Amino acid sequence: MLGYSAKETAIVLDITVPATTSALQRARATLSSLPAAEALPQPDDLPTRRLLDRYVAAFEAHDYDALVSVLHEDAASAMPPFSWLVCGRANIAALMAASDACAGARLVPCSLNGAPGFGQYRPDGGGRLVPFALVAVEVQKGLISTVVTFLESAHRFAEFGLPPVLDGPASPSTDE
Repeated sequence: MLGYSAKETAIVLDITVPATTSALQRARATLSSLPAAEALPQPDDLPTRRLLDRYVAAFEAHDYDALVSVLHEDAASAMPPFSWLVCGRANIAALMAASDACAGARLVPCSLNGAPGFGQYRPDGGGRLVPFALVAVEVQKGLISTVVTFLESAHRFAEFGLPPVLDGPASPSTDE
């Protein structure tokens, strides 16, 4: 489990080694019964697809007004492994506007745990866009309610059918 031995996992979970092994066997059986990542559906309803397209366009263009328009008023954003949580669409947009760290970044749609998500690519300085983070979004009542950017996840892009690098220029930022 996450690179730990059964004994180490048992210590962390405060259970016996046989209980740990049994839980792992049950988890493997459950995971093997799930559809493959490439078989997971993307949102099939047109309004959700359009909403996600608008989110991507707003993010890539650093269009804060457009970003606010696709977020719930009480939307939340997190970036594990950091333990912070930003709540409220205005606060999320203000945070994004305060930095150009995502300038030139691109979002490529994928499915994360059966829900809509994106692979975020950032410019590497050599004109290529390289994996940066996986981004999970939750849609409720026609707007995005949660955005979780999983930092330190670039090494997992292939698991979600995402390419190792994007050719072509980064998206232009409206901040320039």
